[in-house]
Amino acid sequence: MIRRPPRSTHCISSAASDVYKRQELGISKEATEINSSKNIEVDTGDKSDAEPGGVSAYPGPVFNEDIQLLEPFYDDPEDLEGFTKHPLKYGLTENIDFALVPGSLWELWREAYGGLDIPRRACAGEGAEKPMVEVYLQRVPLHIKPLLKGFPKDVIYLYLSKRKTAAAILEKVKAICARCLIKGGKKSTVEDNIKMRMWKVHEEDIEELDRLDWDIYKYKKEEIEVSGDLIEEERVIEDLAIGETTAVVAEIAPINVPFKFKKLSITHPRMESMVEGGDCWKDYVTLEENKFMKIPLKRLVNLKTMRCGWTGLENLGNTCYMNSGLQCLSNCQELTKYFLLGLYKRDINKANPLGQKGYFAETYAELLDEMWRGNSKSTDAYTLKRRIVVNAKQFQGYAQHDSQELIMAMLDGLHEDLNRIKKKPYIEVKDYENMSDAELSLKRWNEYLQRDKSIITDLFVGQLKSKLVCPLCNGMSIVFDPFMMLSVPIPQPSSLIVNFVPSNFKRLPERLRLNVNDATLIADINKILFSFFKLEGSDSIYYAVVVKGRIYKHLELGTTCSTALTKGELFAYQVPALDKQPECYFVEVDVKYISSGFMGETVNSAEFPLVLPVPLNSTVAEIKLQVLNRLLAGSRQFKDPLTQEQLKALYSRYFESKFDAVGAPYAISILNNRAKSSRFLLFSRYEDCEFCSNKGHSDNCPFQFANEDKAKLSDLLKSMKDKRRFILGLKLNPRSELLELKKIISFFRLGNEVKMIEASAGKSKVKITLYNCLEAFGKEECLDEENMWYCGKCKKHVAASKKMDLYKLPDILVIHLKRFRNKPLSIWSSAKKISDFVDYPISGLNVAKYTLAPEEISGGCLYDLFAVSNHFGGLSGGHYTATCFNSVADAWLYFDDTSVYKAVSDDLVTNSGYVLFYRRVKKQ
Repeated sequence: MIRRPPRSTHCISSAASDVYKRQELGISKEATEINSSKNIEVDTGDKSDAEPGGVSAYPGPVFNEDIQLLEPFYDDPEDLEGFTKHPLKYGLTENIDFALVPGSLWELWREAYGGLDIPRRACAGEGAEKPMVEVYLQRVPLHIKPLLKGFPKDVIYLYLSKRKTAAAILEKVKAICARCLIKGGKKSTVEDNIKMRMWKVHEEDIEELDRLDWDIYKYKKEEIEVSGDLIEEERVIEDLAIGETTAVVAEIAPINVPFKFKKLSITHPRMESMVEGGDCWKDYVTLEENKFMKIPLKRLVNLKTMRCGWTGLENLGNTCYMNSGLQCLSNCQELTKYFLLGLYKRDINKANPLGQKGYFAETYAELLDEMWRGNSKSTDAYTLKRRIVVNAKQFQGYAQHDSQELIMAMLDGLHEDLNRIKKKPYIEVKDYENMSDAELSLKRWNEYLQRDKSIITDLFVGQLKSKLVCPLCNGMSIVFDPFMMLSVPIPQPSSLIVNFVPSNFKRLPERLRLNVNDATLIADINKILFSFFKLEGSDSIYYAVVVKGRIYKHLELGTTCSTALTKGELFAYQVPALDKQPECYFVEVDVKYISSGFMGETVNSAEFPLVLPVPLNSTVAEIKLQVLNRLLAGSRQFKDPLTQEQLKALYSRYFESKFDAVGAPYAISILNNRAKSSRFLLFSRYEDCEFCSNKGHSDNCPFQFANEDKAKLSDLLKSMKDKRRFILGLKLNPRSELLELKKIISFFRLGNEVKMIEASAGKSKVKITLYNCLEAFGKEECLDEENMWYCGKCKKHVAASKKMDLYKLPDILVIHLKRFRNKPLSIWSSAKKISDFVDYPISGLNVAKYTLAPEEISGGCLYDLFAVSNHFGGLSGGHYTATCFNSVADAWLYFDDTSVYKAVSDDLVTNSGYVLFYRRVKKQ
């Protein structure tokens, strides 16, 4: 228990504190018996006012027996740390059971009444700006081995500050040994006679050391194996994780004789005697080719005396997320065997600035040791939590957190502590052209392993292929990146607005809202629109995403709605059967119109472009005539269809050579990279010409706009750099008598009215499977404005299309179901937790369909489930549990903090599944 202190602080029973305060205030003068014990020597201070019998005047001395821990502890004679005397009972509450009073006030009370002093010191608290009071001390069971005459035979309990280093324990041991030597008649100091070092050992293993006495240095030549870990003096006592089942053994030896104790080559004690057929596994205890993974986990534990993974974890206060993640990692038997065998010690990297000099891995190893080799039904991960906080500050304190983030923090922390690359080389990231995916993937993988290689990379790390495509130039970037966890979306139903644009101006466009989900295809929407508008079977619909009045991309019928929802609005252009050609191109027409006001004439843009299907062999002049024909269709002036000769006459009168004339009624021209000085593009910027790549339009460009009408569309498309879209610009003058411009302008203005179509596009209530989530992960998406990609060819940031694919698969595939949606997918959805049931296979998960690499590179595509981190509740709060397969018990176990019991079939696949752990099925 820690709180902010005065300069010096003392603990006092709350009952005594209340009486003292009343006495000082003169509120009560009743004689109150604070403590009747007469067996403890007490400094009674000034006894001038003492009553007969040696008891101080009212209210008398306070002995604090109601808050002291009566367990015997060792009070070293030199009183190295006075504040470590008199440990308190556990479970006391400040201001209810005891009070902390300033040193100056305590001195006044002690001088007046006497009492037993329980001082406590201030120390730097974790993350605290000011010192804190350390009320509870670290209990350290101490054994001195081998036995020496006159030295304590039984366990000694020391109480020290948790903030001290292990060197403080050693000083205590030296003080104890010094007193023993004096009693034995030796006049020299400890340093002259003996040397010592400390081990952290399980209580059950200390019995073997009890039989050893000082004579071993006379007759025993060989070393004695100890199942424990040497304690470094600079380690903080709190990090040693000394609990109920562990103790400190102080090994003493003559000053001129080597120490006898040595660490077991395998951390697990007495492996050969405990494990049937232990000798046959001896050659497998090696990191070479990860042979140790072939050793069955049940060979490393004693089924009769150990919990073997049936150990719960105490909730330290909103730490169920941590307990859930740790239970899943604990039942990753490959990683657990690596720690139980002590092989991690060979990989500890103390030079890595991103790691914790091995302390993180040591702490996790100690926790696994308690969970698998201990005999307690539950333990706590307090020390490990403190280690996690060192690199992941978000877990500081006891607020609610995410088990997925905790698992990632654990994997990152273990990887950095166990990174076999002691000195990371600098690797320049180069662009490799003309490389196949397999070659580039191998190149990037080898570069990654030159800097990062550990047991975590061996087990958990795979490789993703990311492809970015520029919408302007079709420039492509392919990147291969490592991953430890695969976060996949859960397809969700939502609503989508579709803007239907009819083929002529007789009918206004309509805005429709449909119920869709992430797996809905454009083909599903196509069926609904055909039915709703009663279109002829020979008609077709051109689908496009429109952003700021311009077509962003064309959508094929096989495209999912998740692509359409990322940016802009979805437009559906009706294409009559008569307009369809065997080889046609959809020309985008950017429409502008002039309006007059008190500020003069202004040019306004239509809310969406016009789309015309034209044959590829058309000339620009023929395309312009089709634009004019579309404008005149439905006009009251021209009830009958116009012939080509009529169209040419009208075009010559109203359009031809009128583009640069002042007050021209209409203008149709190619919009691609026209010079900025043109009246048609008042606000255009100089961009690379799509025909000659110069800034703006140069006079040396092979394509001259003055002769544009004679150019063929097919030739223009071939001559364009970067394969951009061909765009026509149309400017309309409302003063002209030819067109019914009010009607046309109203056509290009979308209203606010939205019609709701009850029919759902796709099955919104379909059962969601993990395969659906993997499909959604691999769907192409468009980057939003906050995540624009810089195209090296265009030299600008663009909203590129992005596609992610699995390439190299890890042995342990961790899949994170993205149940927490902090940002809405659209303006009609909100942030929430997705509680939909996702059906994930317990065995036989086949990801071959979602992996691009051939099987010899991916490493096999079949996986079996072995652990699940579950989340119950909502976005603002909830509870985490874990369901794990215990290979020793050959059964599924359900972990709910300290509760552990066999899982039933209903516990395995639920709508609470959050993080899934899969193990690759090895080929026999």
